[in-house]
Order: sequence, then C-alpha cells, then structure tokens
Amino acid sequence: MSNANQFRHKGRFAKKSIINWKNNISKSAKKLKEEYKNLGVQLPNRQRIVDLDKLAAEMWCTTCDWPLSFRFLIQEDICGVASVFHLKCPKCKEIRLVKSSASEGKSTRSKYHVNFKLALVVLDGGIEETQLNTILSALNLPPVDHNLIKRYERLVGPATETVTKENCHDALKVEEELKILNEG
Repeated sequence: MSNANQFRHKGRFAKKSIINWKNNISKSAKKLKEEYKNLGVQLPNRQRIVDLDKLAAEMWCTTCDWPLSFRFLIQEDICGVASVFHLKCPKCKEIRLVKSSASEGKSTRSKYHVNFKLALVVLDGGIEETQLNTILSALNLPPVDHNLIKRYERLVGPATETVTKENCHDALKVEEELKILNEG
C-alpha cells in the first residue's frame, strides 16, 4: 500500500471508516455541548438530601434507556427537604421527573419519606421551625415552611403516640412479671 492510500489520525495509521467514526463522535459531543449552553439553566446553589438508591434507579430515561444528567436540568420543585428534578433526556428530548427521596404517591405533591423523618426529628428533639431552619441554613439546605412541618407532624404524631403507648404497656407487663418473680 502506498503512502497516498494510508490515512492518519493524530499521527497514527487508521482506516478511513475509523477516522470518520471518531470525527462523527467529536461533532456529536460538540453539538450536545452547544445544546447544553443554549439551555441557560444553572444548577441550584444549594445542597440537597438525596436517597442514592432511589436517585440511581431514576436517572435513566424510560423511553430510550439513556442515562440522565443534571446538566440537562430544566426545573426543580422543592417540597420540604425533598426535591423533584425535571431532567431533559439528551437523546430523545423527553422530560423526566426524578425524585430525590422515596415517597408515597405518584404526583409531585407526594408525601416524602425524608420529610416524615424531619417531622420525627422536630417532635423528638423538641425544636421549633426557626431552630430547624437555622440548622438547615447552616448546612446550605433549603428552608422548610412551617405549614409543611405541621402537616407532617399531624401525620407522624398519632403513630408516634400509638407506638409509645404500646411500648409503655409492654414495659408495665414486663415489670409486673419481674415483680411477681422477685416476690415469689
């Protein structure tokens, strides 16, 4: 083969089909980069509490089975310390909703597990909304509205009381049995 028929790519010999393939990949990557720049959406400048297992499972486009990226974030809905990210698939351009926490319900107004845990912290720790928001602010997390905290407290409170009463009842039974054993 003469030198005229040999192709080079970055100083190495290569087949013409390989060179064309690499050039097409490069052009496609540049095109995606330009599309991202044209979106003009920047990631929020705050921390988030994220359930990594849940996030990993949802970071795939169900239409084209393509991995999603926060580079294509369109919008973020915040509900307490949970978030719903609207991500655009770079391949099929479909917008997919990705939740940062497990939830009860399918809509964006779902009841998020992380908010239930937050309500438990508020009840158990005896802290108020302002103290909680001070802590969240120090951690660079979004503040939580007092109405949301109250709503979750109303859901968690009765369950907590029921468990507490059952535990006290069980402890009384154990104490009575021990008293009978010690006296007898």
